[in-house]
Amino acid sequence: MWWKKLGVALLLVVASSQYVQSQQSKVLCYYDAANFLIEGLGKVSLADIDTALPFCTHLVYGYAGIDVETNKAVSRQPNLDLDTGKGNYRAVTQLKTKYPSLKVLLGLGGYKFSEPSIKYLTLLESGAARITFINSVYSLVKTYGFDGIDLEWQFPQNKPKKVRSKVGSVWHGFKKVFSGDSVLDEKADEHREEFTALLRELKNAFRADGFQLGITVLPHVNSSIFMDIPAIINYLDFVNIAAYDQQTPFRNPKEADHAAPLYELSDRVPGNNVDGLVRQWLTSNAPASKLIVSIPTFGRGWKLTSDSGLTGVPPLAADGASSPGPQLQSEGFYSWAEVCAMLPNPSNTALKGAEAPLRKVGDPTKRFGSYAFRLPDSNGEHGVWVSYEDPDTAGNKAGYVKAKSLGGIAISDLSYDDFRGTCAGEKFPILHVINITVARIEPALPMCTHLIYGYAQVDPATNRLSPRNASLELDAGKGYYRDVTSLKSRFPGLKVFLSVGGNRDVMPKGIFQKYLSLLESENARKAFIASAYATLKTYGFDGLDLAWQFPQTKPKRIRAWSGQLWHSFKKLFTGDSILDPKAEEHREQFVSLVRDLKTAFQADQFELMYTHLPHVNHTVFLNVSQLKDNLDYVNVAAYDQQTSVRNPKEADYFAPLYELTDRVPGNSVDGMVNVWSSQGMPLNKIVVGIAAYGRGWKMVEESGTTGIPPVRVEGPSEEGGFTQTPGFYSFGEVCFRLRNYTALSPKSMMDPTLTNVEDPTGRFGPYAFRIPTAKQNGVWISYENPASVGHKAAYVRAKGLAGVSINDLALDDYRGQYFEEKFPIVRALLMNSKPG
Repeated sequence: MWWKKLGVALLLVVASSQYVQSQQSKVLCYYDAANFLIEGLGKVSLADIDTALPFCTHLVYGYAGIDVETNKAVSRQPNLDLDTGKGNYRAVTQLKTKYPSLKVLLGLGGYKFSEPSIKYLTLLESGAARITFINSVYSLVKTYGFDGIDLEWQFPQNKPKKVRSKVGSVWHGFKKVFSGDSVLDEKADEHREEFTALLRELKNAFRADGFQLGITVLPHVNSSIFMDIPAIINYLDFVNIAAYDQQTPFRNPKEADHAAPLYELSDRVPGNNVDGLVRQWLTSNAPASKLIVSIPTFGRGWKLTSDSGLTGVPPLAADGASSPGPQLQSEGFYSWAEVCAMLPNPSNTALKGAEAPLRKVGDPTKRFGSYAFRLPDSNGEHGVWVSYEDPDTAGNKAGYVKAKSLGGIAISDLSYDDFRGTCAGEKFPILHVINITVARIEPALPMCTHLIYGYAQVDPATNRLSPRNASLELDAGKGYYRDVTSLKSRFPGLKVFLSVGGNRDVMPKGIFQKYLSLLESENARKAFIASAYATLKTYGFDGLDLAWQFPQTKPKRIRAWSGQLWHSFKKLFTGDSILDPKAEEHREQFVSLVRDLKTAFQADQFELMYTHLPHVNHTVFLNVSQLKDNLDYVNVAAYDQQTSVRNPKEADYFAPLYELTDRVPGNSVDGMVNVWSSQGMPLNKIVVGIAAYGRGWKMVEESGTTGIPPVRVEGPSEEGGFTQTPGFYSFGEVCFRLRNYTALSPKSMMDPTLTNVEDPTGRFGPYAFRIPTAKQNGVWISYENPASVGHKAAYVRAKGLAGVSINDLALDDYRGQYFEEKFPIVRALLMNSKPG
């Protein structure tokens, strides 16, 4: 069959902390049904979390409690959960018919309720009470179709401790000699053994039905006191370590600090961090594969005072919990969406007092987490300090889980993630960033013949092909290379290539220089070829894509006929800028590199592709007649003809199918294809690159009111929340900007609907714009949608070309938020590529 479809997947760059995990890793998603009972913006129903479930392996529905009179497990809100009420227990387990691989567990106990631990301890002390409890749990699980339980047992919490310097620690230790320590539980040893008995008896009761049993170690519960880890671990399917709330405004009202650090900070309570808690279980011989790290989707806030200082650097003096937010309406406790709305954005930069934005402080070390603060005003009011989890820090923790080969991640709670997508247009951003990128793109892989993993780089010191991030990609790190090639075992027809270069392998000076220098030396070319071969062979890739960095042509303005005449007249005297004084040598040396690569690959039948990057002049750098026989494909990246970086003053179509009037000749799909076909490249080797994104510019008063391109503009438009790059939007982000949405409050509305202009001719593509006003920035976006890529797929079919490439699968609407199915751009290509 003539048709070849290459899905180009850039797995490392779409989110800064992409997480690749094994298929066996768990993603436990917690949903506290009590949030359904909240009135207002905090109300979260089962329907609201539905779009998150494809990214979860387990859904934990919370929380059942213990009836102190009967020792039975009971619903805390029977009118909501039971069949005699709203029937949520039945509704949540029926979600398994929609998501067959999902396991639904009943959460019992919980943390936020702060129930007296006495009734949990009392139950443990009686064998008869334990039997009653176990029977009631079994009955609930069996009756309503749960797959098991997550036991969040209420043990006494450690006493809060102040952050002390070394001198303070010495003095505190001296005082303890005379005052002693408070005893958490005088019968701790007995309760430890009785908890082991409870888990053993529960597991025995569950075994015949195959129900799962897990526990959550709640914050500030000392596992070494209350849990005999070697004795209980074999009864458990997982152990969820709730490694958050190490510092809260309720436990520590006078001292604000990181609430959920990944690693230990100086002069802090030992072990109060993710790594410390995980190590406690690992050193007690708990299998890493059973340990789950819980990531909070919320932040903790303190009120700052005049004694808090000016830097915001923790720990710092505080005065209890900060004011409640509009969603959770809880002092010192904010959902991620609430935190995001408090960070600087176009709607709050000019606000003052309690509405003024917080100053965000990121964590470049990836060890402790982000925080944000606002100093109190001259009256000592409106000061706030918030420690919070965001997609970046959650990604760091997911990377830690991968590196430690732990069992997975827990999200606590889906209700506190940005489930409406009000922050950046993406629903459940924290959940999504901790999920494996491969899992995101897997629904597209049955539609692809090739998956191109990018991007490797050239090491200028050795001229060898090397990973851009060895700690992520090699076996000694997180093993991304191995993970992506292992997909072939699940998709037998799929071929996986490694791509080197692209637009991301840059140097401080001369983006392309190391690529040209490599070409000039035969020994350098040999070193590159040997390293490329070794990488493909070692990790099981099927081929190499050379996205080679040549100098780009100088940007040219769009000129009318008279302007072109004047420009040509000027060139008689000024000449053109020379891209590369040694272009002819580099042209022939690139032919040698491609020929020698193909020879080295021949015995193993590795394939070789060249990606013709935008604005690389083929007549200067590419000898097509000598390249064509040594390339299996040429991928023509026929997009980014106009971008806000290259053309900051002029917005225009970024990926037209055909040439427009008064534009730069050849800057179109048809123009670039004709370049290769006219010089002898077989049509069945030419692949057309299609972008799954859009390019945006900032419209100004001089832009006019029609939006018809070309348009006078002023640089790139503001960044999107997913791509986080000015003037660059995923297809999902474009869709988000084409529709209104409900924000947390009117003040957080940042991007009303744009005017969308489709292309009925199918020649140039759609665009969307908003005229600037006194209150809103103007924006102009050229983008691809299913209709425009359908026209390009039809063009490929009509020309008899090899196929299309998608750059990038992760930029398509891979969650299906705006269309009925996921990957609408890929599906449109497939639909329009078939003959007939």
